[in-house]
Amino acid sequence: MDFLDDYDDAGCVGPCVIDEKGHKILSYFMFTGLFTSLWSAMELQRLFPLNRTNGKREFRWKPPNYSVEVDRLLGAAIMIRRKVLDQIGRFDERFFLYSEEEDICLRLRHAGWNIYYDPSSYVIHQGGTCKQQALPLMIAAANWSRYIYLRKHKNRISAEISRLVWIILLSLRLFISFLLPASRRKRYGYIWSLKSLLKPGYFDRVLRPGCSGIEN
Repeated sequence: MDFLDDYDDAGCVGPCVIDEKGHKILSYFMFTGLFTSLWSAMELQRLFPLNRTNGKREFRWKPPNYSVEVDRLLGAAIMIRRKVLDQIGRFDERFFLYSEEEDICLRLRHAGWNIYYDPSSYVIHQGGTCKQQALPLMIAAANWSRYIYLRKHKNRISAEISRLVWIILLSLRLFISFLLPASRRKRYGYIWSLKSLLKPGYFDRVLRPGCSGIEN
């Protein structure tokens, strides 16, 4: 709250995020586009984490010890001004899980507000608490939400190229999962992801009943 009081241009701010082992984790990222989507599809994000601070692209494993303007924040902890939500609207309910915080950060940016990471405060985030139980759904949701986000904010060509590349690489991961030790839940996650991307509407119709999907 002190940060938002001091920075009138800040529409939202995220704190330092610490995992259950006491390690600081990276909690801000670049906005997703075709390039970053393909970068992640090839798992290059694991080797070279793409971030953006103060408008500059960078590879960073650990967050800095000072406040920086960023593209988007991890949804684990974000403080947003009430008047900003009144201006841009609330979360887009088409995003069941993942990408919803990226969507609202981009809408916030388009409305003229800035987004900051501020390590003067912190939260302890026990990520993955229910991950093993819901792993297939989480994997499918991540892949479907990415497509929804690209369809909403980028051109359709970029969204469809991304969808095609992810279908190919998810098929490869599924094939490899039968050759190497892999959890059954993760394998189902790949299958549900492929069904969602191959049959737009499958995720909302089968995995998330009662919710409307993206319009064609």
